[in-house]
Amino acid sequence: MAGILGSEKKSSGRASAVWIAAALAVLAIVLIVWNMAGRGKSGSLKSLALGAQSGDSGTTLWQILQSGGIMMIFLGIMSIITVTLVVYSWMRLQPSKLVPEEFSLELIRNLAERKYGHARQMCLENDTLMSTIILAGIDKMDRGPRVVRESIELAARKQTLGLWQLTGFLSDITTIAPMLGLAGTVMGMIEAFNTFALKTVVVSPLVVAGGVSKALVNTAGGLIIAIVAMAFYTVFRTRVQIITQSVEAYTTEALGVLPREEEAEKMFR
Repeated sequence: MAGILGSEKKSSGRASAVWIAAALAVLAIVLIVWNMAGRGKSGSLKSLALGAQSGDSGTTLWQILQSGGIMMIFLGIMSIITVTLVVYSWMRLQPSKLVPEEFSLELIRNLAERKYGHARQMCLENDTLMSTIILAGIDKMDRGPRVVRESIELAARKQTLGLWQLTGFLSDITTIAPMLGLAGTVMGMIEAFNTFALKTVVVSPLVVAGGVSKALVNTAGGLIIAIVAMAFYTVFRTRVQIITQSVEAYTTEALGVLPREEEAEKMFR
């Protein structure tokens, strides 16, 4: 039990560190954007309009992003979260490290030879999915084979479910990011048409173009984030499928070499 708790604490500790770093990065981005927007908010849409009027095509990327308005801050936060998830998932979801073939086969060999002490030591010294799963059963050897099997099966389901939940976050982003972009698009169109509704004089097309530009920038931002998230989700989903299949295969093989009810009674008499 101590081994299981130790392994879970190490995994949760790494995940917590990643999310804390991501939160600090997001906070820093928000503060920087807020400060820069406060200093240059009067020139966002106007600078684009004046640049178009004077024939200047040297609009910077920052001016384009700034012209998107308040929704670009939320899209920026979403992009930071996406990058954090991609980097963490890329490092975490590696089949060769989570389910190493040589280690898994040696662990099953020790179980087949009834070397439970050696198998337990291997699990404590190696941070893999199979070590966590098998350790969950070894620590309950004194409670009978039925409890051992149930513990191993439960641990296997828990470990694979955690991997699927990790990839599920990217899937959620592919839905949320376009919605944020759409909200910014609607706000931009409202701003564009309000120039007609609230002005009694002739409105310059360049002023209307500012609202339309805001709408398109938000649409593009939401779509770019969603496309990137979907692309990496496809990659990580394939990795999780490979890991899940390996865990199921090794778990089934491990359960096959564990003692039955009758054998366990003889061992613990």
